[in-house]
Amino acid sequence: RYGHDVRNTRFNPAEATIGVSNADRLRVKWQFDLDVPIETTPTVVGDTLYFGAPGAYYALDTETGKQKWKYDMPEEASENVRRGMEYYQGRLFSGDQAGWVRCLDAETGRQIWARDFSAPEPGGRRPHLISAACLAFDGKLYVGTRGNKNRIMALNADNGTTAWEYWITGEHGFGKGG
Repeated sequence: RYGHDVRNTRFNPAEATIGVSNADRLRVKWQFDLDVPIETTPTVVGDTLYFGAPGAYYALDTETGKQKWKYDMPEEASENVRRGMEYYQGRLFSGDQAGWVRCLDAETGRQIWARDFSAPEPGGRRPHLISAACLAFDGKLYVGTRGNKNRIMALNADNGTTAWEYWITGEHGFGKGG
């Protein structure tokens, strides 16, 4: 899972293959080149490595580096993929800085559902952007937005509908939760 565990420790205490005594012997096994910067942390599940880059999400074979599938981003979000993908029950979840949250089938890359949180607040205030990786747990997808009003949401992982949301900041700062 993205960040290793639900606490996002990014540490695997069971790792016994790579350590201080042999890290200097690591060599490149394969390379996958893109002409765009990659700012996401990859997610590895089984023999597949998943990541996003401006314009697309990718699935690669971990043994060969061969592309399994590519999901081309719609125009409105094409340059805004900057966070990792969360794997949960055969699906991948990711938010982008254009304000979209997407659910893809991990095997095929086909989009299952998408939610648009990019609409500006009334009065033309800034839209809601997804600037952190999503977290899936117990049937819910947890997402944070930033914009004029920041919030935390739980979406139903199956269909993307809102289970609940909590506004962290209001028009006048902190303490306006709801």
